[in-house]
Amino acid sequence: MSRPDFVEYVRIRRENQPLVEQFGMGEVGWAQELIYNSVDGCRSQIRRFESSKRDYSGGYRAALAIIEREGGRNLQSKKALIEKALKKVDPTFEPAPDSTHRCAACGCNKAISPKYLMCFTHWALVPQDIQRAVWRHYKPGQERGEKQPTIEYMEAVRAAVAAVREVAF
Repeated sequence: MSRPDFVEYVRIRRENQPLVEQFGMGEVGWAQELIYNSVDGCRSQIRRFESSKRDYSGGYRAALAIIEREGGRNLQSKKALIEKALKKVDPTFEPAPDSTHRCAACGCNKAISPKYLMCFTHWALVPQDIQRAVWRHYKPGQERGEKQPTIEYMEAVRAAVAAVREVAF
């Protein structure tokens, strides 16, 4: 790293450190990477992620960091970047070539990996408490037919589909 690059890096770091402390994002991790690599508009991005109240898993955090680095000015380009970033972070997000599993959201016919209920775009519309309920009642192997889904899982799935329908229509 050349001297001017290092000086710029330190300036960005000092300028954004209060944001990290204010929003409690910790010293290391995806928030720091997002802050240091995206000077333009990073305050609004951090506020938006903080206010979304979603619990992103490690893969989604990494995907969000990729999105921030690569840009995405409008909704369509953000959606495309989300899909692209998730494929980089989680290869199982991409369905097998012969997959017949489709997104459970009404009107979406996107092929997805059988371990997922919906495509990422629709899953992001599901409230966090319903997302937790779906994963809490999910049993590994049920997507392959080795195990039967429980009644609680099916109720959580119905609630997730209804939540997406409410938001979409």
